[in-house]
Amino acid sequence: MPKAQVSLEVLVAVTILLFTFILMLVFANTQQQEAEALRAQLLEKNDCVSLQSAISLVNSVPENSRTQTTIFYDANIGKNTISLADYFCTFSGQEITAQLLRGDVLVKKEGGIVSVRNI
Repeated sequence: MPKAQVSLEVLVAVTILLFTFILMLVFANTQQQEAEALRAQLLEKNDCVSLQSAISLVNSVPENSRTQTTIFYDANIGKNTISLADYFCTFSGQEITAQLLRGDVLVKKEGGIVSVRNI
């Protein structure tokens, strides 16, 4: 077997291995990005449900009340909808308008009016 043919076979084998390695890296990176997107969506859902629960709790009490929660994403409340970057949910009761930054949030009811704000 000539020396040039052995070198060509080794070059082809190394090229195939390198191509396989690159495909594996691309696949792993894609899976990591999908996992991160799902994680972010789950955290946004948790924030939305946390705000929804706090608002519903305060709405359900006949007298003045307050509760506090923490959110990890900015949120906008318009009418009966809580909107985050990639997720939204609704709540029943009074219409509320608020723009919230991530952090601690106070939900209170005074004089029959429910308000939501950062603290």
